[in-house]
Amino acid sequence: MRPSPVLRAVVKPTSQALPIALLALTIGVAVASGTASCGDASSSTGSPTGPVGPTSTSSTGGSGGGDGGGEPLGGDPRAVFLETVEPGLLSECGACHQLQGSSESYFLAAPDLYISMTSYPGIVVANVPDSIVLTRPADPGHGSGQAPDLSEGLRAKLKSWLELEASRIPKPDDIGFVVTPFKPKLNGAFNTVYLDELGQEFENVSITFNATELGAPPSMLLLENIEVHPISEMQLHLVHPLFTAYPSDTVANPDPSDSLSLIDEVFSLDGKIQLGTGTVIHTAWAKDSYLSIAFEDMFLVGDYFPPTDCVALSDFSQEVAPALEVCATNCHGGENPQAQGAMDLSKLGSDDALACRQVRARIKPGSADTSQIFVVTNPLDPSAHLFKFGGSIGNYNTFKETVSPWVNAEGQ
Repeated sequence: MRPSPVLRAVVKPTSQALPIALLALTIGVAVASGTASCGDASSSTGSPTGPVGPTSTSSTGGSGGGDGGGEPLGGDPRAVFLETVEPGLLSECGACHQLQGSSESYFLAAPDLYISMTSYPGIVVANVPDSIVLTRPADPGHGSGQAPDLSEGLRAKLKSWLELEASRIPKPDDIGFVVTPFKPKLNGAFNTVYLDELGQEFENVSITFNATELGAPPSMLLLENIEVHPISEMQLHLVHPLFTAYPSDTVANPDPSDSLSLIDEVFSLDGKIQLGTGTVIHTAWAKDSYLSIAFEDMFLVGDYFPPTDCVALSDFSQEVAPALEVCATNCHGGENPQAQGAMDLSKLGSDDALACRQVRARIKPGSADTSQIFVVTNPLDPSAHLFKFGGSIGNYNTFKETVSPWVNAEGQ
């Protein structure tokens, strides 16, 4: 059991009773910077008392302009994107990367290209040269070798904009179980948040939900179908999850209602996976905000359970491994380090037992329809994933029909 590194508040969640130090931690550096106070609307219902991780520190201005990118731009990142980057991206990349384009990487999905870009995994990153929108176009395998690199002008504009975005990424205090803030996919899209960064024992564990902005302009964020996905055989104990919105890099707005404050439960794939009621309405949301989730405590019940060996390994080797070969060759076998980190298929064909353990962590044994390997690869699902069978529902259904018997066999 991992001891909690965060405060266990025993004070009732009322603003009158909260200690000054805990208030400052729970509502972010806005207290210190003067951009918010206990009397602001975002804290009028009483500040959350549990996880104290989602505080944000003021940015130091990013890491510079990048090689060949010029000086970092100032101003609003969305405005800079719309004025300097979007026209060039549509011209050079739109034919492939808009919805129903020839690529499966729809990072220019309508109706809001800015949200599509900033919520797509690997585009807005702290180390700008590692952004996939800069590295992938120069890769000889880009578009099977048929797609061109970015023009020098667009590459320079992208670098400057990405430096501005990187300088605005919130930096929560590293004092608890806090997920690095991210831009959620909106309009009801399916979001998957992996908890690997919170500890080696949480590798492959995830939180999933659908996110929708409410209001014009948006003032609330509706999170629905919130579920916890441990890996097979794992029992995960979560205490007091807290969603926090970051409208800027210097302001943190925890869920004013502290909707999940009573959560103190164990989750497992063969037991409970819904988090609370499955719904949270964050009433201190603002357009283009980052989102994070923190936990007052989280630990495994009993001894650590490593990823479970497959019980139907022969079925995996005979039927599933050939169907996954394209995934291993193009992404998960090492061609894409981010994809390999999410599901390592580098041993597919040479050590199917290890490969099967990796895939088993991405399924719900006995429940094919809700397994992540089918959800994220569905061409009709808006979740960001580099491979969606070229938009072919027929090929997707064939894959699902081939792999589903093994998924069901793992649940027996």
